[in-house]
Amino acid sequence: MSGHAHSTAVVACTSLDGTPVAVTGDLDGMVCVWDLRDGRQIGAPRTGHTDTVNAVACTNVDRTAIAVTGGADNTVLVWNLRSLEAVQTLVAPLCRVVAFASDRSVVVGLGRRSASPCHGLRRPLTAAGSRLRHSTV
Repeated sequence: MSGHAHSTAVVACTSLDGTPVAVTGDLDGMVCVWDLRDGRQIGAPRTGHTDTVNAVACTNVDRTAIAVTGGADNTVLVWNLRSLEAVQTLVAPLCRVVAFASDRSVVVGLGRRSASPCHGLRRPLTAAGSRLRHSTV
């Protein structure tokens, strides 16, 4: 994957407007989106993290592909993959894992030394991110 300057650290897949895509994160904090049909990168690499992307998870909300990335920079970014923009930033120290609950309402970040969730989104995600709220859980 030529969009990353460093090794790809994480990958997750979803569907973007009917197209299967992969979302990747790398050691320099870049996030890329790839068309899985032909391997081409969609848009330019996205910045937002200032350190390694440790985790990525994807889902679809309101027919919009959403990704969440967790970084070594103590942030969790929520991305609208249609616009390729980060729609929310959460503080999550030592974030190593992100995941969606089955109802798409919770994003979880687990620290290196912690087995308990450090942040959650209490309300269902919306494509615009306008209903996203976070709290410590």
